[in-house]
Amino acid sequence: MKKDKNNNSKKNIPIIYVVVVGIILAIIGFIIGIHSYNNPMIDERFSYKVNSEQKIDDSYYIEGVIKSNTLKEFNVVSVEFYCYDKNNNIIGIASDQVTHLEPEGTWNFKATGSFGKEDVKHCDLVELFAGENNY
Repeated sequence: MKKDKNNNSKKNIPIIYVVVVGIILAIIGFIIGIHSYNNPMIDERFSYKVNSEQKIDDSYYIEGVIKSNTLKEFNVVSVEFYCYDKNNNIIGIASDQVTHLEPEGTWNFKATGSFGKEDVKHCDLVELFAGENNY
């Protein structure tokens, strides 16, 4: 009985495909992660202004105003800031949300983060999200 030498290579082909597809998916995930990190998700129906940033004890506060520029009513609006140390490493997140915002309404937010004894060099808005009422 003659053994087929190609038999083993046919069994290895699916494994190679799985490995190649896994590598491609990992690269795509990495690229998407970098894109999200470098491109904040800011809802364009809003404008915002940061009025102050301050550290009190182990907490960091970012205060400002969000203004809705639409005639829609929202059941939730949230803000999220990444905060960095002097070496530009993310040390934490400061966030806040409101559960109702009228059409063309304004919201005075106070995003809060607890970073222990870490010194905050700066914070960047990375997300301004709004959920609409659909009634």
